[in-house]
Amino acid sequence: MLTVPTAGVLAAAWLAARGSWLEPANVVVFLVLWASTRFGIEAGYHRYFSHGAFRTGPAFEVVLALLGSMAFQGPVVWWAAMHRRHHRDADGPGDPHSPQLRGRGPWRAMAGLWDAHVAWLFREVDSISRKSKWGDLVPDLLGNPRVWWVHRHYLHWLALGLLLPVALGWALTGTARGALMGLLWGGLVRIFLVNHAIWAVNSICHRFGRRPFALHASDRSTNNAWVAWVSMGAGWHHNHHVFPGSATTGIEWWQVDGSGLVLGVLARLGVVRDLRRPPAAAAEGAWSRRLRVRLAGRATVGEATVAGLHSRGAFLETRAAAPVGSLVLLHEFRVSEGHRAPERPVELSPIDAIVERVTPDGLVVRFEGLSAQARARIADLRRRRGAQPEAEPGPETETEPEPEPEPEPEPGPAET
Repeated sequence: MLTVPTAGVLAAAWLAARGSWLEPANVVVFLVLWASTRFGIEAGYHRYFSHGAFRTGPAFEVVLALLGSMAFQGPVVWWAAMHRRHHRDADGPGDPHSPQLRGRGPWRAMAGLWDAHVAWLFREVDSISRKSKWGDLVPDLLGNPRVWWVHRHYLHWLALGLLLPVALGWALTGTARGALMGLLWGGLVRIFLVNHAIWAVNSICHRFGRRPFALHASDRSTNNAWVAWVSMGAGWHHNHHVFPGSATTGIEWWQVDGSGLVLGVLARLGVVRDLRRPPAAAAEGAWSRRLRVRLAGRATVGEATVAGLHSRGAFLETRAAAPVGSLVLLHEFRVSEGHRAPERPVELSPIDAIVERVTPDGLVVRFEGLSAQARARIADLRRRRGAQPEAEPGPETETEPEPEPEPEPEPGPAET
């Protein structure tokens, strides 16, 4: 999983240092296989098989599964099961890959990033062959004979992902050197880069970046432009967690979503259809509403931004310290309609909260003795202007975030 692609990168670097550079044909092979397998993971494994964000026919469904399999990310049905589990328990104890579970402090934060980036795979790799551990998350995919066939023959497609660049390198250059460069660059280096781009979404995009919809997001997902560029749009991860059923991740005009652009072209060609999209009003101030609050407690004093607000609790983005189990008083609430909008006070009585978990970015708290009036005010703060209930998938369907912080897994592909 790590050793062979890394060895390939070192070998390619050693040859390059000795003056053995790529021929144009090998560059083309590398770029085509990088883009196609990266698309297979993001559009196929992720948006289609895990979330059912669009529909397609049987032939292209198999193509997506094959391209994703050649990325060396694991069998398609297992991958979708892990991802649905990630959304169900995002940044909580059941999340298979979260950087938020090791506590606070530099070393703990680094351990969390490493765990979310790649170490989690060493824990989960044995579960690939144990369907009983994850089968309940993907009944739709287990019942699809085409997808299950691709899943069962995963090692064949992995081998194809290495042999294909060798064959293309030989065919296009007519030399053994061209075949070797095909293996190194179109095979191992490509796998290394694709994998780390995907893993960066799990690690970096749950720690570093912007969170414009924080009030509506129960997890710590972020938008990170650098990751978005190398992951064909997956780096707009916060947008994705708020609108998980959407086939596109870009909301602002400058949020380039490479996979979404390709899907748009394929939709015009009739290859895919019924692309689900975020609501048109997602860029309005009501969606990016921010709630600030003062904290008071025996061991806690400071300011916090409230995220993932719901009637049972919230996440407090703060550097203030508080031990697990301690009581924290939330008071002096202020709200703003957007990141740079002016704040105004909120008529909301102080709220008692118990600290349930400490993370690198703040505190997970549970509300105690919340009055009916406070519940109603919280519901009002969460309300988006013009928001509509989520519609069934259809042409240009808009998707809404789940109203509670722990949504059920998204359905799989609705039609094949």
